[in-house]
Amino acid sequence: GIAGVAAGASIQPVRVLDAIGAGDVLAGARGIAYAADRGAQVINLSLGYRAESEALHAAVRYAHASGAVLVAAAGNSPGSPVPVPARYMEVIAVSATDHFDRWASFSTYGPEISVSAPGYNIWTTEDTGFNRDGYDDEVGTSMSAPMVAGVAGLIREANPSLTPPQIAAIIELHQVDIARFG
Repeated sequence: GIAGVAAGASIQPVRVLDAIGAGDVLAGARGIAYAADRGAQVINLSLGYRAESEALHAAVRYAHASGAVLVAAAGNSPGSPVPVPARYMEVIAVSATDHFDRWASFSTYGPEISVSAPGYNIWTTEDTGFNRDGYDDEVGTSMSAPMVAGVAGLIREANPSLTPPQIAAIIELHQVDIARFG
């Protein structure tokens, strides 16, 4: 029912959070390693943890070293620090823009942010008992990060020899600075 940025990409869903979006950092670390072990080329992380975790960072470094591009949501708490894994240097950290392509008031920001993407009223699947048709519009950086992950997938498809840092650099170099132009 929905086409993504990289509509032809294969998706390997790895669930590390429960039905209400809660889960511990070790489950996140195991999920990243699981995806890397199965050959994931791009890993979207629409999750974040406040506390540092060596296990999580080790999983991020492992996936990065295996050739995976990691993209993470920056969080939805303005004024708070960017959570892990988004603040790790191996990760493309994604904040959100609103429906006018301005910085979204709900988005977390900080020097770790690599790029922003639309995160306001994004049509997506919805897995709740309250929504019969299975779709709804959502807001948040968890809506923004998959768009950037899709772009990373398209870049990787166009040139499979590029490394994760090269793909991140291409994305960052070709963004529009909305502070200047928005």
